[in-house]
Amino acid sequence: MVFSGSKILRLVLLILVLMTGAAQPVLSQEDSAARAVVQQAMDNLAEGYQYTLDWQTAQHFSGEDDEFNIYNRQSITGEVTANGDYAISVAAYAGESAEFVADMPPLEMQQIQVDGELYINLPNIDTDYAGFFDGLESGWQSYDEMHALFDDSTAQRLAFEGLTDIRLPAEFPLTEDMILSLVEQDAETIDDVEMRVFAVEVDALELMLRQTPGTPLERMRLMLESADFFKKSELSLRYTLWIGAADGQLYRGESVGSTFLPYLTEEEQGVPYDLRIESSAAFTIARHGAVDAIRLPDEIAATD
Repeated sequence: MVFSGSKILRLVLLILVLMTGAAQPVLSQEDSAARAVVQQAMDNLAEGYQYTLDWQTAQHFSGEDDEFNIYNRQSITGEVTANGDYAISVAAYAGESAEFVADMPPLEMQQIQVDGELYINLPNIDTDYAGFFDGLESGWQSYDEMHALFDDSTAQRLAFEGLTDIRLPAEFPLTEDMILSLVEQDAETIDDVEMRVFAVEVDALELMLRQTPGTPLERMRLMLESADFFKKSELSLRYTLWIGAADGQLYRGESVGSTFLPYLTEEEQGVPYDLRIESSAAFTIARHGAVDAIRLPDEIAATD
C-alpha cells in the first residue's frame, strides 16, 4: 500500500528500533459494468459487515547505493465487525536483510477495539523485546494510557504509533476516480465460491493524499508547496481483487506497490538520500456476515 509521509517516517523509526492536486486519472474504456462490480464490493466493505481477516504485508525500504536497507513484514489475523469493533493479532518483523527477518522472533501485538476504545497487549515485550519501549509491560492496557508514557515527538513515540496504527482493508479508499485502469481476468473458483477476478491500477499519489491528515484545502496546499517533490517522485500501485460472482462481496485482495521519494535539499524533512519502498500485501476475508460480538478480555472488563 502507499503511505503518507508521516506514516513512512513512523514505520522507518519503528524498524530502526526493532534492529537495535494530483492529476485526474485518464480512464480507458473498460466495461462500465465491471467497474460497477468492483466499486460495489468496495462500498460494501467500507459500509461494514462482519468478517474474519488474514492479512500479510511485506516492505523493503532502501536508500541510494544500498546505504540503507530495511525489510519489514507483518501478519494480521482476527475478526472485524460491522460496527467497527475488532480483535486482531499482529506479528511484526524487521531487519537489515530478508534472511534476518525470516530468522528473528516477531514482535507480537494483540488489539481489541470495542465502542471506539482501543486496548493493546504486547505479550513478548518483556522477553524477546525487553527494553524495546521504555515503561511498557505485557498485559492488556488502554492505548491512550500507553501512548501517554512517551514524550511528544520522540522516536519511541513515533515508533509506537507506527506499530499500533493498523489500517484494515475497509480503510483503504478505492473510488472510481482513483482507478486508472481495470481489466477483468479469467474467473476462478475458490473454496466452492465462483469468483470474478479484477486487475486494477490505482492512482497511488491520489491514494497517498487521501490518507494524509487534513482538509481537502490543506491537502491541496500540500500539493502546491510540494510540487517539485511530487514531480520527481515515482509511485505505482496495483490491486488484484477476487469478488464473489453471486454475492458481490470481496473475498481476496493482493497489492503490489512501488514508491520512490527523492532527496531534494537539506531543508526538506526526511532521510538525506533518495528512498525507495517496494511493498506487497495479500488478504483473505471469510465468514461474511457473521454476527459474533467482540468481547473484552476479563482483565479489561473487570476494570471498566
